[in-house]
Amino acid sequence: MFLKKCYLDKSPIHGIGLFAGEDIKMGQNIWLPSHQLTFHFNDSELKTLPSQEIRIVKHYGYLHKKTNIWHFCSEDSRYINHSENPNTYLTPENTDGFMAKKDIKKDEELTQDYRDFEELRDF
Repeated sequence: MFLKKCYLDKSPIHGIGLFAGEDIKMGQNIWLPSHQLTFHFNDSELKTLPSQEIRIVKHYGYLHKKTNIWHFCSEDSRYINHSENPNTYLTPENTDGFMAKKDIKKDEELTQDYRDFEELRDF
């Protein structure tokens, strides 16, 4: 669930990206996962899906390091691209949401460091 206005557009980083639709101040919550729009799979459940769906979950989802559960969000947060110098970070409450790491200007692409929630071998 987005707490700030965001939109999709062509990304200079990779394919489609998610962009701020308004100015966002450092420390503000931007997004929290929706229980209705986020799907969770353990390895055995994931293996029951058709191969095309497994590919989509592994491309747009992530494997949570501590729980060993795959998370796939069906809303636009899956379009946040990776950066080693991101402007967002995971919420301190470990809710898998994200917050602004710095002030983010309207129309700036939102980025995350994927290594925060994926093992390097998966990245």
